[in-house]
Amino acid sequence: MQQVITGWTTDDEGDWVALLACGHRRHVRHRPPLFPAPWVLDEIGRSDHVGQPIDCGRCRQGILPPLTDETATLTWIDARATDVEWVMGGRTNHWELVVVAEGRVHLELTFADGDTTTWWLEGGMQRALPVGCAYRLRTATHASVLLARFDQS
Repeated sequence: MQQVITGWTTDDEGDWVALLACGHRRHVRHRPPLFPAPWVLDEIGRSDHVGQPIDCGRCRQGILPPLTDETATLTWIDARATDVEWVMGGRTNHWELVVVAEGRVHLELTFADGDTTTWWLEGGMQRALPVGCAYRLRTATHASVLLARFDQS
């Protein structure tokens, strides 16, 4: 899933790490021939790539970025859904988390690049919804579902 580069930092070994709009970080190394990125080696090249999209594998895997009490707030935007065949959906403009308390729910997630993936979530399971994804939830049985929104500051 494509995310915008918002800045740069280095890791403990001096390798360059892109800071992404989603909250994740991604190493960018110039390692030809498999990973040619000579632009990462100089300040102008890195600066030119700020604002440009780059693939974020962690978003595609549905992994929440590091969130702390200081950087995020949690808002329950749908407290409980208990109807059989209940359907809801939308497009995220922030991280969201689907938590299934009981029952079974089908989640369809469409990434900004058009790729779609689906999961069946059962009681006790959860799944993160990355920024910029369209989603659809449908219950297969009587279910209790919580949907949390994370607003990063």
